[in-house]
Amino acid sequence: MATTSEKSKSLESWIWDAACSIRGAKDAAKYNLFKIVGRSGHGTCTLVGHEVAAFKIQLPDLKTQDEIASGIQSLERKKDLHSRKCAQLQDLFHTLLHELMTAWIRVNTLALSFEKYE
Repeated sequence: MATTSEKSKSLESWIWDAACSIRGAKDAAKYNLFKIVGRSGHGTCTLVGHEVAAFKIQLPDLKTQDEIASGIQSLERKKDLHSRKCAQLQDLFHTLLHELMTAWIRVNTLALSFEKYE
């Protein structure tokens, strides 16, 4: 079983690898938030509020921000569309179930085709 220090070391290396893949090995050190993480007496990681507030996050250029925003808006529109479609299908299901259970429609009068599955 891995000790706490081995687990945190693997977490540290994972965060460093992620920073290197995003920024490159040369620039990753400038943006390494993990440098300011302190260790408490019982081994948990702590961040001090003013150090996090002072941490600089590089923003992408305006064109990239617009592309990201339009992508997010597109996803939100699709989510809303699928939510409305799901609600309509649920309403249809409940209506058909109610009509079947109250004998408004009969199963034997429905035009159903059954295919044999192998």
